[in-house]
Amino acid sequence: MNPSANSTSKWKVPEIISFVQEEKSKNHSLPFIALTETWLKSYVSDAQLHVPGYVVSRPDRDARVGGGVLLYSHGNIPVSECHTFDDD
Repeated sequence: MNPSANSTSKWKVPEIISFVQEEKSKNHSLPFIALTETWLKSYVSDAQLHVPGYVVSRPDRDARVGGGVLLYSHGNIPVSECHTFDDD
């Protein structure tokens, strides 16, 4: 992980992985996991946010502080397009 990254989202990845494993042990399926106010920047790589079995989609806000979202889609669910909108 990038120690200079300020986003708290990346520090939540172990908690998300643990939650996914717990739900899987209960035979629950989580097709999507969404996080808001991620504060992610482009220098935080997708690899740093990796949750096994999920694909990351994220529109970061490099031009300003705050905001941002992160969507984990289960690998079995094809995501063909991802559109983003920022009203500034």
